[in-house]
Amino acid sequence: MSGLREIIEWVERELILNPENTVDREFEEISRIFEKDNRLPLADILRDDQGKFLDFLGSQLSELGDESETDEELEGLESRLESLERRIDELLERTSETVFNILGTPIR
Repeated sequence: MSGLREIIEWVERELILNPENTVDREFEEISRIFEKDNRLPLADILRDDQGKFLDFLGSQLSELGDESETDEELEGLESRLESLERRIDELLERTSETVFNILGTPIR
């Protein structure tokens, strides 16, 4: 198995990428992890495959960015839904009170 494949699998299995980071910033973060673990520098391991790894990181960060936007949209929808639920509850409370028609007969 190539170093590139092993590193990609390790990133997918072990790391949570930050969608706010750039590809270069994520590469630096991963490189620091390698240094702390007393491994060869990431660039030395990847050599000619570094471009492919950066493409992989870009793809992953793009997907995470899309998920973040979706999460923000969901939060907005949840907020609107909660507002609607409160309004419905208010309306149900008002209509649950006995109402009389003009003849004095209770209406439910």
